[in-house]
Amino acid sequence: MSDENNPTAPRQRLARGQGWRLRQQIVDTAMDLILRSGEARAPSARELTRELGITAPSLYRHFSSTDELVDALCSKYFEQLGEALQRATFNISTALERLRALGLAYVRFAAQNPHLYRFATARPPRLGSESDEILSSSAFLHLRGVVQELVDEEQFPPGDTLEPALQLWAITHGVASLLVTRPHLPWGEQESFASRTLYAAYLGHVAAEDLDRAGPGDE
Repeated sequence: MSDENNPTAPRQRLARGQGWRLRQQIVDTAMDLILRSGEARAPSARELTRELGITAPSLYRHFSSTDELVDALCSKYFEQLGEALQRATFNISTALERLRALGLAYVRFAAQNPHLYRFATARPPRLGSESDEILSSSAFLHLRGVVQELVDEEQFPPGDTLEPALQLWAITHGVASLLVTRPHLPWGEQESFASRTLYAAYLGHVAAEDLDRAGPGDE
C-alpha cells in the first residue's frame, strides 16, 4: 500500500539537499491541521510530528519556535490569497471592475478558508517588528497596483497609493470578517450581499475622491 493511501506509513527519507521539501511539507500539513481542527491556532509540535511521522529535532531544524511556524503559515496564506486575486482580476478591462472582482475574491477566499483567514489576519504583528507582513504580501501589492490604475485613469488623485489602498483593504476586510465571524446574521445570499456592499463602498470612495478634488467652493 502506498503512503498516499496509508497516512500512518513511515515517511520516506528525503535525499540530501532536499530539506526544503520537508519544510514545505511541515507548512502544508500545519495548514491542513488548522482546517481540520476547526480552530484558528497553530498546531502543536506533537501534532505535527505525529502527523508527518518525523522526530521533534527534524521539526526544530526548520522551525525553532512557534513564532517562526506562524510566520510561515501566514506568509503561505497571503501567497495563496494573492494568487486567488490575480486569477479573479485577469482579463477584466477597467480598474474599477478589477477592484470589484478583487474584493469579491478576497471575501470568497476568506469564506472558503475561515479558520485560516482568522488565523492569518487576527494575529498582531510580532513585538518589535518594524513592518506588517500584509503590506509586503502579494495580495496587498496587487490591490495597490489596482489603485495605481485608478490613479492613471484619474479616478483617484495622483500621489502615494498606500493610504487609498489601506482604506480599500479595510473596507474589504471588514465585509469578509463580518461574513466569516457572524454568518448567522441575516445577510441573505452572502456573495450577493458582498458584491453589492463592496461595489457601493468602492463607488462611494471614488465619489469622495472627486469631492475632495473639487473642493468646497465647487460643490
